[in-house]
Amino acid sequence: VQGFPLGLVWGMLASRAGEIRVLSWNLDGLDERFLHVHARTLDTDTPLSLLTSHLESTKQCADERKRQLMTLFEEAASSGRPALVGGDLNIRDPEAKECLQYASQRGWAFHDAWEQAGDQDSRWTFDMQTNVNFKSRGAGSLLRCAPRIRFDRVYASCGTFADFELGGTQPLAQG
Repeated sequence: VQGFPLGLVWGMLASRAGEIRVLSWNLDGLDERFLHVHARTLDTDTPLSLLTSHLESTKQCADERKRQLMTLFEEAASSGRPALVGGDLNIRDPEAKECLQYASQRGWAFHDAWEQAGDQDSRWTFDMQTNVNFKSRGAGSLLRCAPRIRFDRVYASCGTFADFELGGTQPLAQG
């Protein structure tokens, strides 16, 4: 996007994208951005809004992260299209529940795609019990208990999911 200063980079692949907007929020004095893509589904040509960002990550930034996710929900709801909001949201389960309640109180019907259709045995997107990169560096020995958390999320304001799967869990072949 012309004139967009480089910083934290996130992206989205969409084969049928229309309008692509980079939007800013200035919630705490920082000028941060999120991506909103107007797309169409392949099967029925239905308009769809796709939104992503990388939200604040540390535990002490919970209030800011919740404000950011609620801003994404508000932007998605205002588009008047079915929407998917997802990415490395860094949101913890209690925060997610609070944000979904906020959306519901405003009449926005978002639901967690993973909770609706995901495999609960492989739900962790930050899993230090199975991450071979983490283990190979000896970092696992630094922790008493290797954490398992789901930071990456997808929220939908449309339809139901029959299947939702986490890909990319196997290391790439070296070469």
